Amino acid sequence: MAHGERTSLKFLFALIIFASVVVSISSAAPPGQNIIAPPSNPQTKSAQKKDPNEKIPVEVAGDKLEYLRDQEKVIAEGNVIVSYEGVSLTCDRVEVLTKENKAYAEGHVVLYRGQDVFRGDKVFYDFESSVGSFPDGYFGDPPWYTGGEKIEQVNKDKIEVYNGTVTSCDLDRPHYALTAKRLTIYPGDKVIARNVVFRILGRPVFWWPYYVLSLENREPPIEISPGHSRRFGLYVLTTKGIAINKYVSGKLHADWMNKRGYGAGLELTYNFEELFESNKLLGTGDIKTYAIKDHHSPNPLASSPFAEKNLMTEDRGRFSWRHRSQLDRYTDLKIHWHELSDEFFLRDFFLREFREEATPKSFITFTRNTQRYGLITEIVKRTNRFQGEAEKFPEVRFNWKTSEIADLGIYYQNEEVFSVLNSKTARSAEDTDVVRGHTFHQINYPRRFFRFDFNPFLNWEGTYWSKGVSKGFEDRKHIVRRTWGGGNEVTTRYFRIFDVKGSFLGIKADQIRHVIQPSFKYTFTRQVTLEDNKILQLDTIDTRNTGDVLTFGLENKIQTKRMVKGKIQRVDIVSLGTSLTYDMTHNIAGGAKWTGWGHSVQLRPYQWVSLEWTGTVDMIRDRWTNSNTDMIINYRNLYVIFGHRYLQESSSLVTMDVNYWLNARWAVGFYWRHEFDENQAQEVEVRLTRDLHDWLLDFGFNSKRNDSEDVHAHEAFIELTLKAYPKRSLKSGSRRTTARPRIGETVSGATSDYTVEQFLRGGYQTEETPISKQIK
Repeated sequence: MAHGERTSLKFLFALIIFASVVVSISSAAPPGQNIIAPPSNPQTKSAQKKDPNEKIPVEVAGDKLEYLRDQEKVIAEGNVIVSYEGVSLTCDRVEVLTKENKAYAEGHVVLYRGQDVFRGDKVFYDFESSVGSFPDGYFGDPPWYTGGEKIEQVNKDKIEVYNGTVTSCDLDRPHYALTAKRLTIYPGDKVIARNVVFRILGRPVFWWPYYVLSLENREPPIEISPGHSRRFGLYVLTTKGIAINKYVSGKLHADWMNKRGYGAGLELTYNFEELFESNKLLGTGDIKTYAIKDHHSPNPLASSPFAEKNLMTEDRGRFSWRHRSQLDRYTDLKIHWHELSDEFFLRDFFLREFREEATPKSFITFTRNTQRYGLITEIVKRTNRFQGEAEKFPEVRFNWKTSEIADLGIYYQNEEVFSVLNSKTARSAEDTDVVRGHTFHQINYPRRFFRFDFNPFLNWEGTYWSKGVSKGFEDRKHIVRRTWGGGNEVTTRYFRIFDVKGSFLGIKADQIRHVIQPSFKYTFTRQVTLEDNKILQLDTIDTRNTGDVLTFGLENKIQTKRMVKGKIQRVDIVSLGTSLTYDMTHNIAGGAKWTGWGHSVQLRPYQWVSLEWTGTVDMIRDRWTNSNTDMIINYRNLYVIFGHRYLQESSSLVTMDVNYWLNARWAVGFYWRHEFDENQAQEVEVRLTRDLHDWLLDFGFNSKRNDSEDVHAHEAFIELTLKAYPKRSLKSGSRRTTARPRIGETVSGATSDYTVEQFLRGGYQTEETPISKQIK
């Protein structure tokens, strides 16, 4: 060792000894100084070695610090902060036992551990074992807050509260609370309460001997919905939330309906993916059951199932199981199994599910999706006899994704399908079975010339059926159909940046970008050997039509940058799209002609309004076939949702929902749904809303048309919604039934691949489409 290094080491030893003597004599440190509790066997830096079992010291800081060496204790006063491995404690005064890493704190004590917060006036806490005691303490795990005469942290995963309360109201005197003699809290999982009393404004309204509150699922602990409706008569619907463990939770249903009878059910939701961080084999899912002896059950076989004379007493119910497992990075397993007593069960008792899927299918799918290929194996089973279904036992699809052939710039894709099919008729034993094989091949030769992207393609497919089905053709066996076709797609894209900043008519702009994207596509199909009417029509594979079709498209966008959800993002102020289709097939009525004209418009001139409209014109019949309009206005205290759905010769439905806050506490609302094809109001609702801090109280009147009975039901309603759980509420009576339209806040999907750097460039420039990027 060099002489200079030995001199430095001696000086370091002397400095450490001198500091120890000074601290021992003075027993005081300057205000604001930090003290790190020394290890039990202090060593010099030169002799220290990293030991995985070495005790980590507690760090203490405060306005006044005192270290009692003989007692191995640090005393701090004034603006005290104690830190240890992600846990921090603030207080007015603390005594820390440095050898044991234990602390006794008093005066405005707050302990932070992740998102959990403990408060108390006097606290004892063991930092190593995460054990603590908080007399007259408080524990916060938002949105739930707990207080009690005594809070004990048994370990970092368990907390006991005695004579405590649980509430989501953050006021000093909460509007409501659950009080219990004893509460056991498992942070991030659940709360178990015993001898529970539900209080509103301090007054007891309900008692429960034992109850479990899930902290992971935003479901209320208990729902009691009394009321009256035309379908149920007087009713009381009760739902009790349950939490079996952190992986399984659910709800128990116990219902009484004057007209229908008693019903009960169990719903379970499970998530076993967290059991093993690297293995999601066990998956997630839910199970739903319900049973009722219905005294007003509709007769599915009658011409008017809901007529009073056709109602009968029947046992009705459901069993549903939905499951998904991620077997590995590329492989998924999905299971849906639904058994229903009749086709009207979901409409009568689970209306929201009915609107999402009126006739749920039962299936099992195994999917493997890699960068080179995709494999889907599907089994479909008819589980409800009242449904018609195309069963699959099984269907296997293999797709070789687009890939380049030997660096030639030619791309190939392929799909192979093998199906064992059985078409079943509703409420019948009749079925039609067939074995089908299908092969599809396509080659693309994408190229870029000048400013245009060309994508010519050719395809060929062949399909095999084990037999035919049409009259006079059903005895044919081993049928084969061959089809070939092709086409070309031409696209280009131009854009220009205008360095414009400011506002015009209140429309704020931070640079303007104009994007133009014209496109042209030609496709042709040649079909031989077999007509569609000789084939069992089950899906798109079974239908092929010859023809030559031209499609012209043009998209215009005006974009700027705005602050959206705290980030600067690109926004389409105006997006206009149009497409024209020309069918050159001479065997259609009248020969070749223009057949379709599609439109799309998205407008976001201001941050508080957005509008989206799409429509299609049948140019052969010279009339609109469909049109959809959605608009959202969110301006200060006013919130408006407007929608229009038009379907040719079927429906022209307008909906409008208006809500206006008169002040911080009161709002008025109006809902209207009208079918113009029938000139009939489908639903009207007027309401008042009162903000009760942690609750929202809605009450009003609803008039709704019952299509099955062709009558209007008029009901007064009241609904109490806990803000922490907006999807669940205590309610009586029926409310409006439509959902909020889905309008994007920024751009449409056609331009979502552009970067900020491209956005900032100036002058009209061409941009390559993904297909041209792919070949470079």
